[in-house]
Amino acid sequence: MKRFICLLLILLLCVGLAACSSDSNQKKANDTASGVQSAVEDQVSATEASDASAKSSGKYATIQEYLDTPAKKEALDALNDPESGVGLHVYGDGDTLVYDFTFTEHIGDDRLSSVKETLQSSLEEESSYSSYGAALDEIKGMVNVENPKAQVVFHNDDGSVIAEKIYE
Repeated sequence: MKRFICLLLILLLCVGLAACSSDSNQKKANDTASGVQSAVEDQVSATEASDASAKSSGKYATIQEYLDTPAKKEALDALNDPESGVGLHVYGDGDTLVYDFTFTEHIGDDRLSSVKETLQSSLEEESSYSSYGAALDEIKGMVNVENPKAQVVFHNDDGSVIAEKIYE
């Protein structure tokens, strides 16, 4: 899960860099990536003790119950950077762990096809499979669900789906 979140943030930054052309935007994206990675590492350390405690007492009944633990909520909240241009909502939907990304600014028709192609290509890469596989392994160990799935969805600001992928 931790590696997945880091890789996903890097993916988002790559999309942001592809959409931006100025050096100042690239520097801002790099600074944001460094800050988010630092925050993720701090939150991972803070949640490991809580996860170990819950695991020793049994598995969570649902994915959402696991995500609702204070340590997981805090870790996920730390990933939402209002200046990143993308909002993240992680939730459980039955046996599926959903990563719902929404761009805060509209991606117009002139850029939509290239952004969609970049996102879809990134979702198909081997590193995405291993990252989401790690997230699913964590869910299998912590939640009482037999065959969990991970779904990643990217929405435009109007709610339309730009790209999505389900990992099993």
